[in-house]
Amino acid sequence: MDRKRSLTCSAVALTGLTAPFDLEVWFRQRVAVLGGNGSGKSRFLHLLAEQDVPHTGTVELAPGWCRACSPRRTRVPTSMAAASRTSS
Repeated sequence: MDRKRSLTCSAVALTGLTAPFDLEVWFRQRVAVLGGNGSGKSRFLHLLAEQDVPHTGTVELAPGWCRACSPRRTRVPTSMAAASRTSS
């Protein structure tokens, strides 16, 4: 079985929140992000969603690493989609 990395973090530190850490996640693995209030859980997830988050280190995401995060898979309620087509 050929295992492929979907996420690699090298010396990643969320500015003002975490010490540098390394992480490898393989396709089909499940991961839990745990920590106390204000520890950087949401910021880390925002970083993985490729939003602008102050950090140091390197984050490498494989293409298609997260189906839920892919803009092509974003679901828009039918009523909203119909409204946006008629408003243009």
